[in-house]
Amino acid sequence: MRLLFERLAQFIIGGDRMNISDRITRVISFLCLLIFVILGTIIFIGTFGSRRVALNTSNTIGEQALQNSSDILREQKMNDLMRIVEYKSEYIRADIEGVSDDVRLLKKAYVDVKAHPERVLQRTVPLGREFREGNVAALRYAPYLNREFLNQPDMLQEIGIAANLQELFYFFSSKYRNPAFFDAPTFGIWSEKGFAIMADSAVTVEQWHKSSDTTDFWNTPLYLNTKAAWQGGKKDQVIYTTSYSAGINTGMGQFSCSIPYEENGEFGGMIFFSILMNELQYMLNPTEHYGESTTFILNDEGHVLLSTVTDAESNVKDLRVIYKNQPDIRETAAAPIAELAKKMTAGEKGIEELTIDDSAYYVAYMPVEGVNWYLCLMISASEVTKNVARNQEIIGSLTDENMAVMNKKFILIMLAMFVFIIPFIWFMVALIGKKLTRRFVKPIHQLTEGVHEIAGGNLDKKLDIHTGDEIEGLAEDFNTMTTELKTYMDNLTKATAERERIATELNVAKNIQTSM
Repeated sequence: MRLLFERLAQFIIGGDRMNISDRITRVISFLCLLIFVILGTIIFIGTFGSRRVALNTSNTIGEQALQNSSDILREQKMNDLMRIVEYKSEYIRADIEGVSDDVRLLKKAYVDVKAHPERVLQRTVPLGREFREGNVAALRYAPYLNREFLNQPDMLQEIGIAANLQELFYFFSSKYRNPAFFDAPTFGIWSEKGFAIMADSAVTVEQWHKSSDTTDFWNTPLYLNTKAAWQGGKKDQVIYTTSYSAGINTGMGQFSCSIPYEENGEFGGMIFFSILMNELQYMLNPTEHYGESTTFILNDEGHVLLSTVTDAESNVKDLRVIYKNQPDIRETAAAPIAELAKKMTAGEKGIEELTIDDSAYYVAYMPVEGVNWYLCLMISASEVTKNVARNQEIIGSLTDENMAVMNKKFILIMLAMFVFIIPFIWFMVALIGKKLTRRFVKPIHQLTEGVHEIAGGNLDKKLDIHTGDEIEGLAEDFNTMTTELKTYMDNLTKATAERERIATELNVAKNIQTSM
C-alpha cells in the first residue's frame, strides 16, 4: 500500500526532468481533479437523494391527495344521491297532494249541494250500457240491488243531486289524463246507498257499453279502507290505497285516494280518484346523471308498486312489479333486498352500500310522506367509483408528469455539471493555477539568475525580490552573502598584497644577507 502511494505521489509530482512550474501545474491539476471527483460525487449523491426524496414526497402527496379527493368525491356522490331521493320523494308527495286537494274540493262541492238541494236541479246520469256521445259520466249500482230500486223517488233524488258533480268529475279526469297511456284517471262518488257516478275521460262509448253496471265496488279495498277510516275517526282525512282495479282494467295495479262524507251523522260514502299504477311511472323518471340506475316504490305491505326493473334475468329481478299474487319482497326477495325492504317499510331513511350477486350498489331510500310509500334509488357502485377512478387517473398522470419533469431536471443538472460547469471550473482553476504558478516561480527564476551572476563574479548584483515569504528571505540572505563575500575578497586582496610585499622584502633581505 505504501509503495502504491509513493508511486502515485511520484506520478502526480512528475519525473526528474521537469521544471517547478510544470510540477506545480501538474499537482494543482491533480488536486483539482480530486476535488472535482469528490464534489461531483457529493453533488450527485445529494441531487440523487433529493430527487428520491422529492419523488417519494410527490408520490406520498399524490396518494394522500388521491385518497382525500376520492373520499370527497365519494361523499359528494352519496350526498347527491340522497338529495335526488329527497327531491323525488318531495316531487311524488307534491303530485299526490295535488290530487288530494282536488278530492277535497269535490267533497266540499258535494257537501254544499247536499246541504242546499234547492239551489240545484236534479239531473240524470246514464248507466254505462246506455252511455251515449256527449255524456260525461256513467251510473253504476251495487249487484245486490235491482234496476227498479234506482227508480224509487228517494234514490232518484239522491242520484239527481249527485249528478250535478259529473262535469266536475269529467273535468278533473281530463286534467290528469296522460295520452301516452291507455287509461286515464277516474273521479267519482260511491254512495253507501249502493249507487256510483264515475267519469273517465279516456273510456270510449263502446267500453262503457261492454262494462258491467253492477260491479261490486263496495267490497274493494278502496271503499272498505275509506269506510274503516271514517269509523276510526278520520272523517276528513284523505285515504290512499294501492290495490288492483276491478273494472275494465281487472288485474292491473291501481292507485286510489278517497275522502269519506257523512249523511245524518253516519257514513254516507266517498269521493274518490283512481288511476292505473303504470300511469304514475313518470314519477320514476331515470336519473341520467348516474347512468344506469334502478328506482322503485314499496308500500307498507312490502309490495313493489312502481319500478324501473323489467328484466326477468336481472340480479335485481325481485324489484319488478308483479300484478297478480304480488309478493312481499321482505319475505321472498334475496336477503340483501329483503333486509333493505324491511328498513324501508319501517320508515327509515338513509344511504348504504348493498351487495347483490357479487355486484355492489349504493342505495338511498326514504318514505314518501302521507301515502305509506317508500322510495329507493339504486345505482351501481361503479357509477360512484368511476369518478374516483377518473380522479385517480388524473392524479396518477400528474404524479407521473411531475416525476418525468424531476427526472429531466436531474439529467439536465448532471449534464450541465459535467459538460459545462466542471470544464469551466477546470479551465478557471487551470488559468488561476498557471497565474499562481507564475507568481511563485518568477521570484525563483529571479533568484536563480541572480545566483548565476554572483557565481560569474558579479558580487555587486543585488536581488530585488519582495514576495513576503521565504524566497524574499533567501534573496536577502544572498544579498548579505554577496556583500560579505565582496568584503572578504577585498580584505583577502589586501592581505595578499601585504604578504607579497613582506615576502618581497624578506627575499631582498635574504639576498643581501647571502651577498654579505
